[in-house]
Amino acid sequence: GRMPEPSPSPGGSGGGGGGGVIKKLLIGAGLVAVVLTGAGIATVLLCTTGNCDILGYSTGKAPADTAANDDNSPSSAAPAALPTTSPAGGGPTFNPSLFLNPTAAPTTGPTETATSTPSSLPTSFPTFTPTDPPSPPPSPPPTPNPTKPPTPNPTREPTPRPTPNPTPPPTSLLLNGESGAIVTYDCRFQDYGYAIDIYWSCGDERFGNALRLHTFKRHSQSHRLIFADQKITFRNGILWYEEYSTRRCISIGGNGELYLRSSASNCDQFVLDGSSTSFQIRRVANGDCMVTTSCNDDESTGGSECGGLDHRFLPLEMGSCNNALKFRFQTRAEDCTNGRDEYPENACF
Repeated sequence: GRMPEPSPSPGGSGGGGGGGVIKKLLIGAGLVAVVLTGAGIATVLLCTTGNCDILGYSTGKAPADTAANDDNSPSSAAPAALPTTSPAGGGPTFNPSLFLNPTAAPTTGPTETATSTPSSLPTSFPTFTPTDPPSPPPSPPPTPNPTKPPTPNPTREPTPRPTPNPTPPPTSLLLNGESGAIVTYDCRFQDYGYAIDIYWSCGDERFGNALRLHTFKRHSQSHRLIFADQKITFRNGILWYEEYSTRRCISIGGNGELYLRSSASNCDQFVLDGSSTSFQIRRVANGDCMVTTSCNDDESTGGSECGGLDHRFLPLEMGSCNNALKFRFQTRAEDCTNGRDEYPENACF
């Protein structure tokens, strides 16, 4: 680089005054020798880019012609071509090449040897390539927090509904195995009682209809058999109609009415509470008993017997045992008591 040029001293720029002249010589690539002359002192500086070092001094009066040298000396000038200057007053001779080549002998006068010689300086300087600081080792990936699997909600077992504990039938059922018409005399039509009955009879039965109470049928046949639609067998807690090719048992519907089923697994169990001549029929599942709405609710079936006596019926259903009907088994049919004969066909039995 170029040093800033010092301003001339008030004494002027020529030799013998207090000012100085800068001499610059380009020595090799990147090296500049700068010679300052003035006040009888010459200082040699070696400058690299941005820095200068003092190489040596020379005492004596600066020659007057040093100011004539141009700062713009060509960079190709060799150091040996520099002129040797002698002071006008007979002072010591200053030869710049001494500072550039310390092995050459001075011509005259004392000379301070430079503290450093150009030859000891490197002719070229290593090139420093800036390098990036080493990259820090990569940070290990963050350890993921282990995700806990969702705790499954335990499947709750459905709470079983309590099974009603029906009253089991006693080990010795009253009238177990008994067969006949189950008749009540709590309600009567004239001198007739009412028997549990299938809708219609004599081959025209409607097995899908609800059971009812029907006047206990009479006839004049000598065998005195019970009509098939009124004959029931009580066996092991189940009430069976067994006079048909397919036997059927009694089941309680949702409305409390009585229906027929052909499978025992679909039928209800009952207990006959009381005595052999007067008993209530109680359902084991819920304790209800067989009842009717009212004995005065009888209606005609449209049929008749024994010379024109009406067949009547009443509704039959399950209800409170406080209103339970009292029944008994009848094992034989009665004869027409009015003296009129009645001979039903064999399909009725």
